[in-house]
Amino acid sequence: MATQHSKAARRTHARPSLLLNHELRKLLGSPLLWVILLGMVVVNAGIAALTTSDLRAPYNLASQVQQSAGHRINATLKQEVASQPASNQRQRLSQLLGEEQDPYQSYEAKRLGRNAVYALQGDKHEQVGAFQRSMDADMEAKYERLGERAQHLASTAAGQDLYAGTATVDAHHELFEVEGRAVLWESIIVTLLIMVVLLGYERQQGVEPVLASTRTGRHLMRWKVLAGLLISLAACCLLNIATTGMFALFLDTRGVWGSSVSSSFNQLTTAFGSEPFITWFDCTVGGYWLANLGLELLAIAGLALLTAAIHTVVSSTMAAAGLSFLIVIAGYFVEFFAASRGAWGLFQVLSLTPGYLILTQGSWFTGMGLQALVPMQETISSLVALGIGAIVLGLGLHYYQKKDLL
Repeated sequence: MATQHSKAARRTHARPSLLLNHELRKLLGSPLLWVILLGMVVVNAGIAALTTSDLRAPYNLASQVQQSAGHRINATLKQEVASQPASNQRQRLSQLLGEEQDPYQSYEAKRLGRNAVYALQGDKHEQVGAFQRSMDADMEAKYERLGERAQHLASTAAGQDLYAGTATVDAHHELFEVEGRAVLWESIIVTLLIMVVLLGYERQQGVEPVLASTRTGRHLMRWKVLAGLLISLAACCLLNIATTGMFALFLDTRGVWGSSVSSSFNQLTTAFGSEPFITWFDCTVGGYWLANLGLELLAIAGLALLTAAIHTVVSSTMAAAGLSFLIVIAGYFVEFFAASRGAWGLFQVLSLTPGYLILTQGSWFTGMGLQALVPMQETISSLVALGIGAIVLGLGLHYYQKKDLL
């Protein structure tokens, strides 16, 4: 008797893992998924080839110098630069190294904060409401924190790292903004396709009512959501790694990854012009890449949960995916319109949408000028969006358990 009970218990515990494995194999065994991912990597490789052609000589020079002399700009590094073969890139880098100053020692946080508050108010300087006053206070507090971060970076001499030398601004833009934005869009599209295939398979085959007539069939939706979430996150990782690998094929990145991303050669473009690239935490270029990947995974997880929640309520699978994509597209264009019109209140409210992350790509984990009111706003917004997606999904699954599918 005890043996029979133990066997029954093992079967009961094995069932969830069997259901999950079945859903994972169903999608991973689809050639279409791999063809789509391969096509996206090829497109990204083409983008990398086009955008890095002019950067190759100065970037590779900076990388080779750092492999031999380290990342910090000092006498040893300058001598290493001077020992390189004569070229226009070497001459320009040597000249800039002789003129280079630490931008964090002269960072004027209070002045920039006042300018930001003035820009936030727009034409409403005489009529400032409670919401506007709250934004103004948050912006001033953010720039105070940026001033503290600038003092810290000055004390650690992070600005004295070489990064990619004279190619830093363009290379950072190409990897973290152009390629990063492409990968994020692709990850969004792949996530929606994955959720459509997994969540809508039985519905498209017309067998969902039959499955839903059993207790296991009703609970199958949970494992579909989990499988879709896992594969979406894996696809996002794969796209990021493959795209960065393509970038590294065209540029010698070996000496760059350990350099500080807050190098004085790096700059953040805001409404006030160029500012030092002040991050909320100390990180190298490689660390910044990992942080970007983590934030993308957070955004993809939130989108996957939201898409699954919509699917539990909307009868049409394609309509559910279309609605999710509409939220992304509408959020992006409304955010873009709000920023171009100076409607910063609306811009901040919509920071919970994936469109906010797409629009601010390349400046994550920095002050972001007028695009953020508080430190790490892109991370906070993504966490809140993930929480909302989880709550809505929980309600949707509860509704699905009681839904009449006949």
